Amino acid sequence: MKRLFVISLCLLVMIAVTSAAYAQEAKKNYVVLNLGAYFPTDDSVDSFDSAGFNGEVAIGRYITKNLAVELGIGAFGLASDDVLGNDPGGFGVFNYSDSITAVPFTIALKAVFPLSEKLEIYGKGGIGAYFINFDRDIDSTRFGNDLNYSDDETAFGGFLGAGAHYNITKMFFAGGELKYHFVSSVDFSPPITGSRSYDLSGFVATANVGIRF
Repeated sequence: MKRLFVISLCLLVMIAVTSAAYAQEAKKNYVVLNLGAYFPTDDSVDSFDSAGFNGEVAIGRYITKNLAVELGIGAFGLASDDVLGNDPGGFGVFNYSDSITAVPFTIALKAVFPLSEKLEIYGKGGIGAYFINFDRDIDSTRFGNDLNYSDDETAFGGFLGAGAHYNITKMFFAGGELKYHFVSSVDFSPPITGSRSYDLSGFVATANVGIRF
Protein backbone atom coordinates (compact mmCIF):
# COMPACT_ATOMS: atom_id res chain seq x y z
CA MET A 1 0.00 0.00 0.00
CA LYS A 2 2.88 2.38 0.74
CA ARG A 3 4.23 1.78 -2.77
CA LEU A 4 0.81 2.52 -4.27
CA PHE A 5 0.56 5.75 -2.26
CA VAL A 6 3.97 6.93 -3.49
CA ILE A 7 3.16 6.07 -7.13
CA SER A 8 -0.20 7.87 -6.94
CA LEU A 9 1.37 10.95 -5.35
CA CYS A 10 3.99 11.07 -8.12
CA LEU A 11 1.21 10.94 -10.72
CA LEU A 12 -0.52 13.87 -9.07
CA VAL A 13 2.69 15.91 -9.11
CA MET A 14 3.27 15.09 -12.78
CA ILE A 15 -0.25 16.21 -13.67
CA ALA A 16 0.24 19.47 -11.78
CA VAL A 17 3.52 20.25 -13.54
CA THR A 18 2.09 19.42 -16.97
CA SER A 19 -1.05 21.49 -16.41
CA ALA A 20 0.94 24.47 -15.19
CA ALA A 21 2.73 24.71 -18.53
CA TYR A 22 -0.60 25.36 -20.25
CA ALA A 23 -2.37 27.58 -17.74
CA GLN A 24 0.18 29.42 -15.65
CA GLU A 25 -1.13 32.89 -16.43
CA ALA A 26 -4.84 32.09 -16.13
CA LYS A 27 -4.39 30.19 -12.82
CA LYS A 28 -6.74 27.47 -14.00
CA ASN A 29 -5.05 24.85 -11.85
CA TYR A 30 -5.06 24.39 -8.09
CA VAL A 31 -3.76 22.14 -5.35
CA VAL A 32 -5.73 21.74 -2.12
CA LEU A 33 -4.92 20.02 1.18
CA ASN A 34 -7.85 18.72 3.26
CA LEU A 35 -7.40 17.64 6.89
CA GLY A 36 -10.13 16.54 9.29
CA ALA A 37 -12.10 13.66 10.74
CA TYR A 38 -13.85 10.55 9.44
CA PHE A 39 -17.20 9.36 10.85
CA PRO A 40 -18.27 5.84 9.76
CA THR A 41 -21.96 5.02 9.43
CA ASP A 42 -22.03 1.22 9.07
CA ASP A 43 -22.49 -1.23 11.96
CA SER A 44 -19.69 -3.46 10.64
CA VAL A 45 -17.08 -1.13 12.19
CA ASP A 46 -18.77 -0.74 15.58
CA SER A 47 -15.78 -2.42 17.26
CA PHE A 48 -13.59 0.53 16.25
CA ASP A 49 -13.55 4.08 17.58
CA SER A 50 -16.54 6.19 16.56
CA ALA A 51 -14.34 8.66 14.63
CA GLY A 52 -10.98 8.57 12.91
CA PHE A 53 -8.51 10.62 10.92
CA ASN A 54 -8.88 11.89 7.37
CA GLY A 55 -6.44 13.60 5.02
CA GLU A 56 -6.43 14.26 1.29
CA VAL A 57 -4.45 16.05 -1.39
CA ALA A 58 -6.25 16.98 -4.60
CA ILE A 59 -5.16 18.59 -7.84
CA GLY A 60 -7.79 20.29 -9.97
CA ARG A 61 -8.20 22.19 -13.21
CA TYR A 62 -10.99 24.60 -14.11
CA ILE A 63 -12.71 23.60 -17.35
CA THR A 64 -14.86 26.72 -17.16
CA LYS A 65 -15.23 29.43 -14.52
CA ASN A 66 -17.86 27.32 -12.75
CA LEU A 67 -16.70 23.75 -13.38
CA ALA A 68 -13.51 21.92 -12.45
CA VAL A 69 -12.21 18.38 -12.69
CA GLU A 70 -10.31 17.11 -9.67
CA LEU A 71 -7.97 14.18 -9.02
CA GLY A 72 -7.39 13.22 -5.41
CA ILE A 73 -5.61 10.80 -3.14
CA GLY A 74 -6.09 10.53 0.59
CA ALA A 75 -6.41 8.29 3.61
CA PHE A 76 -9.03 7.77 6.29
CA GLY A 77 -9.39 5.09 8.90
CA LEU A 78 -10.14 3.84 12.38
CA ALA A 79 -8.40 2.17 15.29
CA SER A 80 -9.76 0.01 18.11
CA ASP A 81 -9.07 -0.19 21.81
CA ASP A 82 -7.36 -3.32 23.16
CA VAL A 83 -9.61 -6.38 23.31
CA LEU A 84 -8.87 -8.90 26.09
CA GLY A 85 -9.81 -12.58 26.10
CA ASN A 86 -8.95 -16.17 26.92
CA ASP A 87 -8.70 -18.96 24.34
CA PRO A 88 -7.50 -22.08 26.23
CA GLY A 89 -7.35 -24.26 23.12
CA GLY A 90 -5.55 -21.74 20.93
CA PHE A 91 -3.96 -18.40 21.88
CA GLY A 92 -4.27 -18.69 25.63
CA VAL A 93 -4.75 -15.36 27.38
CA PHE A 94 -4.59 -12.67 24.70
CA ASN A 95 -5.20 -9.06 23.82
CA TYR A 96 -5.34 -7.52 20.37
CA SER A 97 -5.88 -4.15 18.73
CA ASP A 98 -7.05 -3.44 15.19
CA SER A 99 -6.69 -0.67 12.64
CA ILE A 100 -8.39 -0.32 9.27
CA THR A 101 -7.37 2.26 6.68
CA ALA A 102 -8.72 3.23 3.28
CA VAL A 103 -6.63 5.04 0.66
CA PRO A 104 -9.02 6.45 -1.97
CA PHE A 105 -7.77 7.39 -5.41
CA THR A 106 -10.60 9.42 -6.99
CA ILE A 107 -11.62 11.61 -9.89
CA ALA A 108 -14.41 14.15 -9.46
CA LEU A 109 -16.35 17.01 -11.01
CA LYS A 110 -16.72 20.19 -8.96
CA ALA A 111 -19.39 22.83 -9.64
CA VAL A 112 -18.43 26.27 -8.27
CA PHE A 113 -20.90 29.06 -7.42
CA PRO A 114 -19.33 32.44 -6.50
CA LEU A 115 -21.32 34.41 -3.91
CA SER A 116 -18.94 37.36 -3.99
CA GLU A 117 -15.43 38.20 -5.11
CA LYS A 118 -14.05 36.52 -1.99
CA LEU A 119 -16.54 33.76 -1.15
CA GLU A 120 -17.64 30.78 -3.22
CA ILE A 121 -19.56 27.61 -2.50
CA TYR A 122 -19.34 24.34 -4.41
CA GLY A 123 -20.74 20.88 -4.83
CA LYS A 124 -18.77 17.88 -6.03
CA GLY A 125 -19.11 14.22 -6.85
CA GLY A 126 -16.67 11.54 -7.89
CA ILE A 127 -15.80 7.87 -8.24
CA GLY A 128 -12.69 5.91 -7.46
CA ALA A 129 -10.85 2.93 -6.10
CA TYR A 130 -10.41 2.48 -2.35
CA PHE A 131 -7.34 0.48 -1.28
CA ILE A 132 -8.15 -0.89 2.18
CA ASN A 133 -5.75 -2.35 4.74
CA PHE A 134 -6.71 -4.29 7.88
CA ASP A 135 -4.06 -4.73 10.57
CA ARG A 136 -4.25 -6.67 13.86
CA ASP A 137 -1.51 -6.84 16.52
CA ILE A 138 -1.87 -9.74 18.95
CA ASP A 139 -0.18 -10.42 22.29
CA SER A 140 -0.80 -13.89 23.75
CA THR A 141 0.63 -16.25 26.36
CA ARG A 142 1.08 -18.93 23.71
CA PHE A 143 2.61 -16.97 20.81
CA GLY A 144 4.17 -14.00 22.61
CA ASN A 145 3.86 -10.40 21.51
CA ASP A 146 5.02 -10.53 17.90
CA LEU A 147 2.00 -11.92 16.07
CA ASN A 148 0.61 -9.64 13.38
CA TYR A 149 -2.08 -10.06 10.76
CA SER A 150 -2.21 -7.64 7.84
CA ASP A 151 -4.19 -7.89 4.59
CA ASP A 152 -5.20 -5.61 1.72
CA GLU A 153 -8.33 -5.47 -0.41
CA THR A 154 -9.62 -3.12 -3.10
CA ALA A 155 -13.13 -1.69 -3.05
CA PHE A 156 -14.86 0.60 -5.51
CA GLY A 157 -17.14 3.48 -4.70
CA GLY A 158 -17.63 7.20 -4.89
CA PHE A 159 -18.55 10.30 -2.95
CA LEU A 160 -20.76 13.37 -2.87
CA GLY A 161 -19.81 16.55 -1.10
CA ALA A 162 -20.15 20.29 -0.67
CA GLY A 163 -18.06 23.09 0.75
CA ALA A 164 -17.01 26.71 0.70
CA HIS A 165 -13.83 28.62 -0.10
CA TYR A 166 -12.72 32.06 0.98
CA ASN A 167 -10.29 33.63 -1.50
CA ILE A 168 -7.57 35.20 0.62
CA THR A 169 -5.88 36.41 -2.58
CA LYS A 170 -6.28 35.41 -6.22
CA MET A 171 -3.73 32.68 -5.52
CA PHE A 172 -4.47 31.45 -1.98
CA PHE A 173 -7.75 30.19 -0.53
CA ALA A 174 -9.05 28.38 2.56
CA GLY A 175 -12.34 26.80 3.56
CA GLY A 176 -14.18 23.72 4.71
CA GLU A 177 -15.79 20.66 3.17
CA LEU A 178 -18.20 17.87 4.08
CA LYS A 179 -18.61 14.76 1.94
CA TYR A 180 -19.91 11.23 2.14
CA HIS A 181 -18.02 8.21 0.81
CA PHE A 182 -19.99 5.25 -0.58
CA VAL A 183 -17.63 2.27 -0.32
CA SER A 184 -18.39 -1.35 -1.19
CA SER A 185 -17.73 -3.83 1.64
CA VAL A 186 -14.59 -5.99 1.81
CA ASP A 187 -13.83 -9.22 3.70
CA PHE A 188 -10.93 -9.90 6.08
CA SER A 189 -10.14 -13.01 8.13
CA PRO A 190 -8.00 -12.02 11.13
CA PRO A 191 -7.04 -14.61 13.77
CA ILE A 192 -9.35 -15.07 16.76
CA THR A 193 -12.49 -13.50 15.30
CA GLY A 194 -12.32 -15.00 11.79
CA SER A 195 -13.89 -13.80 8.54
CA ARG A 196 -16.04 -10.66 8.54
CA SER A 197 -17.20 -7.99 6.09
CA TYR A 198 -16.31 -4.35 6.68
CA ASP A 199 -18.04 -1.34 5.12
CA LEU A 200 -16.15 1.95 5.43
CA SER A 201 -18.90 4.18 4.06
CA GLY A 202 -19.18 7.39 6.05
CA PHE A 203 -18.76 11.15 6.36
CA VAL A 204 -15.54 13.15 6.31
CA ALA A 205 -15.42 16.73 7.56
CA THR A 206 -12.32 18.75 6.72
CA ALA A 207 -10.71 22.15 6.77
CA ASN A 208 -8.73 22.95 3.63
CA VAL A 209 -6.11 25.29 2.28
CA GLY A 210 -5.10 25.65 -1.33
CA ILE A 211 -3.16 27.49 -3.99
CA ARG A 212 -4.06 28.33 -7.60
CA PHE A 213 -1.45 28.45 -10.32
